[in-house]
Amino acid sequence: MERLEDVVGREAELEALTSFLANRETLPRGAVIEGPAGAGKTTLWRAAVEQAPDLGYLVVSVRAVDAEARLSLGGLSDLLEPHLDAVLPALPPPQRRALEIAFLLRGEGGQPADKRALAAGSLNAIRALARDQPLLIAIDDAQWLDPESTEIIEYVLRRLGDAPVAVLTSVRIESPTAPSPGLVRGLRLAAALEREPIRVEVGPLSLGAIHRLVRTRMGIEPNRRTLQRIHETSGGNPFYALELARAIDESPGSTAGEPLRLSAGLNELLAGRIGGLGPATRDALFVAAAAPQPTLALIEAVIDGPALEALAPAVEASIVRIEDGAIEFVHPLLASAAYSMADAGVRRSWHARLAVASGDPEARARHLGLARPGQDEEVASLLVEAARHAHQRGAPGTAAELYAEALARVPSTGPLGRAPLIVEAAPVLMAAGEEAQARALLEEAMDTLPSGPVRSDACLLLSGLVAEDTAGSDRALALVEQALIEAASDAGRQVAALLNREQFERSNDKLAAALPIARRALALAEEAGDTLLLAQAHTRTADLEVVLGLGGDPVVRFERALELHRQVRVDAGNSAASMLAVCLIRRGRVDDARPFLVEERLRTIAEGDEISHQAVCLFLAELEWLAGRWDSAAALAEEGVEIAIQAGTRIWRGANLALAGLVEASRGDPVQGRDMAAEGWAICEGIGEVAYGNYARHVLGFIELSAGDPAAARGHLEAYSIERGVEGTKRLSFVGDQIEALVLLGELTRAEELLGALAVRGQELYRPTLTAAAARCRALLLGARGDLEGAGLAAAEAVRMHTAMGLPFERARSMLVLGEVQRRSKQRRAARETLTEAAAAFEALGASRWAVRAEAERARVGGRSTIEGLTETELRVAELVGAGQSNKEVAAALFVSVRAVEANLSKIYAKLGIRSRTELARRI
Repeated sequence: MERLEDVVGREAELEALTSFLANRETLPRGAVIEGPAGAGKTTLWRAAVEQAPDLGYLVVSVRAVDAEARLSLGGLSDLLEPHLDAVLPALPPPQRRALEIAFLLRGEGGQPADKRALAAGSLNAIRALARDQPLLIAIDDAQWLDPESTEIIEYVLRRLGDAPVAVLTSVRIESPTAPSPGLVRGLRLAAALEREPIRVEVGPLSLGAIHRLVRTRMGIEPNRRTLQRIHETSGGNPFYALELARAIDESPGSTAGEPLRLSAGLNELLAGRIGGLGPATRDALFVAAAAPQPTLALIEAVIDGPALEALAPAVEASIVRIEDGAIEFVHPLLASAAYSMADAGVRRSWHARLAVASGDPEARARHLGLARPGQDEEVASLLVEAARHAHQRGAPGTAAELYAEALARVPSTGPLGRAPLIVEAAPVLMAAGEEAQARALLEEAMDTLPSGPVRSDACLLLSGLVAEDTAGSDRALALVEQALIEAASDAGRQVAALLNREQFERSNDKLAAALPIARRALALAEEAGDTLLLAQAHTRTADLEVVLGLGGDPVVRFERALELHRQVRVDAGNSAASMLAVCLIRRGRVDDARPFLVEERLRTIAEGDEISHQAVCLFLAELEWLAGRWDSAAALAEEGVEIAIQAGTRIWRGANLALAGLVEASRGDPVQGRDMAAEGWAICEGIGEVAYGNYARHVLGFIELSAGDPAAARGHLEAYSIERGVEGTKRLSFVGDQIEALVLLGELTRAEELLGALAVRGQELYRPTLTAAAARCRALLLGARGDLEGAGLAAAEAVRMHTAMGLPFERARSMLVLGEVQRRSKQRRAARETLTEAAAAFEALGASRWAVRAEAERARVGGRSTIEGLTETELRVAELVGAGQSNKEVAAALFVSVRAVEANLSKIYAKLGIRSRTELARRI
C-alpha cells in the first residue's frame, strides 16, 4: 500500500482526497479519481485508502481488473465477503439466502438467487457496516468492475439515505475530450449518492515531478536532456516515464540524439519488457493474464510446473505481485501485453488447458469457447450450462451474455436447437434489460419453431415485448391468443396464456369480460397442479368476483388464494394479500385492509422487490388517504414515485404521482396537486395504460372540483363510462364527484341519470362506499331542486354511513352538504353546529381550503350583513378578499366560479365607493 510520503507530484490531488474523507459532515458523498492509463490513479487511490482508517473509517474495497470484468459478482464478492460473518445473521432470510447462493456459500438446489433479494441484502449489509462508524467503499479501476456488481452497488448507493458512507472510485479515461465508458461508470457510482461527486483529475506530471519520481523510485539521476525526452515521450504519464527510465537504465549504450529505446508505443514497450523474460515465465504470465482470478495453484495446474519459480523473474521485474497465493499484475496494461504476445494458436492451446483446470463453470465455458472458435455443439452446451449457473446465482446480466455467446456457437442443426435455446434465453435477456435483443431473437425463432409448447412460450414472451409499442396492443393480443392455441393440451401453458389474456381485459378496465377468462384459467390450474399458477388464478378470480359483487365477504373469498400464496413466492403487487386489501378498500374497510398491505410492504423491502414495492406503496398510500392519515399517505406515494424513478417503471410512477397529487390537492395545494396528477396521466397515456390513466384523469377531476371549477372537473370525469369509473378504479367517489360537478353546472337531468346508476352499482356490488356517495349526491340534487327536507335526510344518511366506515374526509364533505341544507332550511343552530364540526374535521385533516369553505358557509348562518348594503354572499367575498386571498382562492373557498367572485367584487367596490383590494382590506 502506498504511503502518503511516497506519492510524488500529486500534492493538490492528495489534499483534495484528504479533505473529502475528513469532511464527514457532507456524507454520503462520492469522489472519482480519473485519468489515463498509468497516470497514477491507483497510487492516489491506495494512499487515500491507507489514511481512511486514521480518519475513523471502516474500509471495504475492490481492485477490479480487466479479466474479472466478465466474472459475475466478483467485485461485490470482494467488497462484502470478508464481512459476511458479521452481517449475515441480521439479514431477513430471503436476503441471507440470496447472498449465500451468490457467494457460493450454500448449494444451488431449488430456486436461483433472487436478484432483488441479493440487491436488498447488499444494501442492508452496507447499512450494517456503516452503523457504528463511517464506511469507505473504495473501488479501483471501476471500468473493469463486472456489470452485475456495478448494478447492485449502484442500487445500494441510491438508497443509503443519510448513512455515513463515502465512495472512492478510480477510473481510466482514454481521451480528455470524450468521456469513456469507464469514466461514465465511475461517475455513476459516485453520483448515486445524490450529492455532486468530487472529481480529482490526474493529469500529466510536471518535468520536476517526473524527475523526483525517477530519482526516488529508480534510484537513477538522468541528465537534463534525457529527462526532457522521458517527459516528452511519456507525456507526463508516471507509469510510462518509469518504464522508459527502466529501459534506459537497462540499456546504457544509448547516446544523445538516439531515439529512446522502446518508445514507439506502450504496447511495444511492454512487450519488449516481457519479451526479455524466459519462456516459462512468459507462459505463466499468459495464463495469469487469461484467468479471471489467477492463483499459484491454477498456474501450476496449467503449466505443469512450479508457478512460484516460473513467476519469480516477473515479480523481480515488477510485472506482477503475489500475495497469499493470489497473482496480481502491477498494471492492467502489463496483463494485456502478456496476453497479446502469444499468437492465436498458442492462445487456443492455453485456453484449452485452462478450461480443464478451471473449477468455475463460467470460466471453464469461456476458456473452451476461446480454445475452439466457431460453431460447436459442445462449446454451446457448456456456455448454456454456465448461463444457467450465472442465472442461478442471481446474475442475469452475465447469464444473458453467456446465452448470447451460446447462441452464436450453436449449430443450426443439432440436438441443442437454436430456436428452443432462444426461448430459454429470452426471459434472461429481458431481465438483464436486453429487450431489443430478446425481441429480435424471438422474432427469428417464430419463423422456425414448430407448433407446440415451446412456440406457445415464445408467443407469450414476444407478446409482452410488442405490447410496449404504440400500436402493438393488437399484435400482442393476437400472440396471446396464438399461445393459447399452441399450448394445446398442456394445461399449465394454457393457464399462463389465459392469465395473460385476462390481464389485457383488466388493463383496459373491462373487468366483466375478464372474469370468465380468469375462471377458465382457475379450472385448468386445478387440473395442471402447478401451485404458483393455481395461486395466481385463484387470486385473479377472487378479485374479479369481489369487485363485480359476486364473491360475498372478500376475506372468505380470498381464503384459498391466501393459503396458496404462503406456499410459493408471488410478486407482492399481485399477491392475494394485496388484491384482498384493495377489495376491502373499495368497501371502505380500511382498518381491515391495512395489516395485509403493511405486511406486503415489509416483504417487498426484505426481498428487494422494487416492482411490487411500488404497487404496494400506491395501495397503502390510498388507504391512508381514505383513513385521514395524509402525512403517511404523502410519504408512501413519494416513496412509490422515488422507487419507480430509480427502477425506471413508468406505470407505477404515473399511478403514484396521481395519488400524490390527490393528497397535495386535498391538503390545500391544487397547483402542485394538479401538476403531479397531470404528469401521472401523461405517463400512463404515453405507455397506453388505460386503467391507471383513468385513475389519474379522475384525480384531476376531483382537484378541479375542489378548486371550484366544475366545468373543468366535468371534462376529466366524463371521459369514461360509469362502468369503468365504478368497476375499474379504487378511488371511492369519482362518480360522485362527477354528479356534484353536474349539479353545480345546473345539468340536473344528467346528474339524476348518473345518480341512479351509482346507487344501483352500490347495491349490486356490495359497496357501501358507493351507496354513501350516492346519498350525498342525492342531497345535492334534491337541494338544487328545492326539496330541502329530502336533501336533509339524504345528507344525514351520508354522514351516518361515512362515520360508520371511518372515512373522515368523506364524512366531513357530507357534513358540509348537511350544514348547507340546514342553513337553507333556516335551522340556524343545527347548521352552525354541523358546519363547526365540519370545519374542525377539515382542519384536523389538514384540508385547509375545505376548512375555509366550511367556515364561509358557517358565516352565512348569521343572516344580516355587518356592512350596510352588502348581501351575505358579498360580505363573505369581501372578508376573504380583504384577508388577502386571490379570486381563485375565494372561488374555491365558496365553491363558486371565479367569474362569480369577480362579479360580486365589482358590486362590492361600487357599493362601498372603493377601488382597490387594499382599501377593501382596510374597510373590512
